[in-house]
Amino acid sequence: MASPDRPRLPEVKAAPEAAVNARGSAYYRKNAVFFYFEADNTGAKEDVTTLCNCFEDVFAIQPTVVAQWHSRQQINMDPSRNPLPSLLVFAYVGHGTIDTTTGKLKLVAGGTRQNIQWPLIHNFFVVPNYVTANVDCLSILDCCYPGATRQTTERAYQVLSTCGADKINRSRSGGGASFSRRFYRAACDLKANEKPFATLEDLVAEINREKPSGSPDAWLTYHGGTQLIAIPFKGTSSASVQQALQNLSLPSPAATTESTLVELSIAGSPAQILQEFQDVIASLPV
Repeated sequence: MASPDRPRLPEVKAAPEAAVNARGSAYYRKNAVFFYFEADNTGAKEDVTTLCNCFEDVFAIQPTVVAQWHSRQQINMDPSRNPLPSLLVFAYVGHGTIDTTTGKLKLVAGGTRQNIQWPLIHNFFVVPNYVTANVDCLSILDCCYPGATRQTTERAYQVLSTCGADKINRSRSGGGASFSRRFYRAACDLKANEKPFATLEDLVAEINREKPSGSPDAWLTYHGGTQLIAIPFKGTSSASVQQALQNLSLPSPAATTESTLVELSIAGSPAQILQEFQDVIASLPV
């Protein structure tokens, strides 16, 4: 006989279904933190303002702008472990270089000694803890060497950078409109298509479609998780977003394999129980 503290066949079926249904679900809370160095000499402040206008006008997200990196007080995250998914967007605009000691991306203020190692910010936002356990994260890097980010996490975490790992974005303007303005224009164009949200894949494709001549392609990397990150447009209802996501064929961009061990206690005819188990397995969501 099945023990009451062990899963029955319907429960084995329900748990994966709940996990699949949660993929790409609408966010109950959206936060954004945009960072640049106050001593920057690349016009970062103006580009951060452009990004802020984009997220406010297009996605109804009001970012917090940080000109000097401090700590956790900069982020208005709900400390309660709400089971509903949230989205956190982090953007950095300014100089970037490769640290000669660690070989990792370092954010720097041109002409000064101000700098911060990217892994410090990455760990701050991405490493799971009681605050960020259910938070998907998007990082936007508008700097040189943005493709040098290399970390993984089980949560949905994607990095949108001005170029890939094999490219060097030495000039943030790329000889034309800044990356922030291109992002803004791409977001507005996607909103005009009457879709209730923008996926990051769609944003990258639209940014690259009208990139200035000679500029590298914007690049989207998947650092963990298979969940689709879709940012709802301003003025769209949660119901319409949820319905559109359910109708969407969700991709699995990250090659992540997970194994689940299930212990079952059964009673009755072995042939009957085996057939029931096969029926449950066949009905599990992909």
